[in-house]
Amino acid sequence: MSSAAADNGTPPALEIADLEAGYGPTVIARGISIVVNKGEMVTIIGPNGSGKSTTIKAIFGLADVEGGSIRLHGEDITGERADRLIAKGVGYVPQAGNIFPTLSVRENVEMGAFTLHGDLDARIEKVQDLFPLLRERWKENAGHLSGGQRQMLALARALVAEPSVLLLDEPTAGLAPQIVDQVLEQIREINRSGVSILLVEQNAIKALRHSDRAYVLARGRNFFDDTADGLLNNPDIGRVFLGLGGADEEGSDG
Repeated sequence: MSSAAADNGTPPALEIADLEAGYGPTVIARGISIVVNKGEMVTIIGPNGSGKSTTIKAIFGLADVEGGSIRLHGEDITGERADRLIAKGVGYVPQAGNIFPTLSVRENVEMGAFTLHGDLDARIEKVQDLFPLLRERWKENAGHLSGGQRQMLALARALVAEPSVLLLDEPTAGLAPQIVDQVLEQIREINRSGVSILLVEQNAIKALRHSDRAYVLARGRNFFDDTADGLLNNPDIGRVFLGLGGADEEGSDG
């Protein structure tokens, strides 16, 4: 395994240590540890049931944490409520149900800032600059958007709160291949703007090409981690986890 600790004394943007989490009596994450340093884009890959989505949900208070710790810029946020996490600078985009289709694009974006105070107009202007297509369809119902456009709206709604860390759970699920590339490039652009990103993604190879580092999970535990390029060039990882060399590609986490 590679070391992911920052070497300048600055605490990681996000640090998950020995996480045990699940839903009621069912424990899925069994001691998972992940570090996202400031400014990094880190991807989690692994087969069904390996704990990928559960880890993301546990960070955002949507899964039961039974052990371990979660720290944001050095501050313990283990078990914190979602609204408080947003105020502390954590954004989250779930795989499904991530927009309000009966509301306008504008209203969806404004919903992302409902817990915040200050100059909302300036925040909205930044989001419109990042997603010019949404500006063009600002007053339309979100239900009229295509799948890729809906994902961009979900990203915009999370970004209007100006998070320092963004959690993304399968953002390209169900999208056409050409749209997958577009959404992942948009996510990388968000990362380049200074937002640290932790990403769970079923299109593992494409996600790795946009990432700095990655973690492979298996059976609820850490299996391997390396730079994204290192994983892409590792024949064993490619064969078992990336669908290369005749192996089946990994599915999404349950």
